[in-house]
Amino acid sequence: MPDREARCVYFEKGGPENTEAALALARERAQTLGIEHVVVASTSGKTGARAAELFRDRRVVVVTHSTGFRRPNEEELQPECRARIEASGARLLTCQHTFGGLGRAVRRKLCTYQLE
Repeated sequence: MPDREARCVYFEKGGPENTEAALALARERAQTLGIEHVVVASTSGKTGARAAELFRDRRVVVVTHSTGFRRPNEEELQPECRARIEASGARLLTCQHTFGGLGRAVRRKLCTYQLE
């Protein structure tokens, strides 16, 4: 017999229509396991803002795309979402991808993609 069992939920299609259900499932699991720290990825900030509100009793970190990910000097996080996240007491992390620069350097210098 396994030490733990968990229910697994699959959505027919990906998309924002699944966000509320996915966050509710994550909240349920966090409560079951006593998880106090929640990390969620969010590009526009909509998912991050909702997670920050839903997990208000937990320590939440919302990880955004790095500034300039899509266009130079552009931040994709919407200002109103930033305000909601901060008002909920969550923290924001916007930084470069850890190894993104290495692969990009290989691609640009050698005109190829790095293979794993």
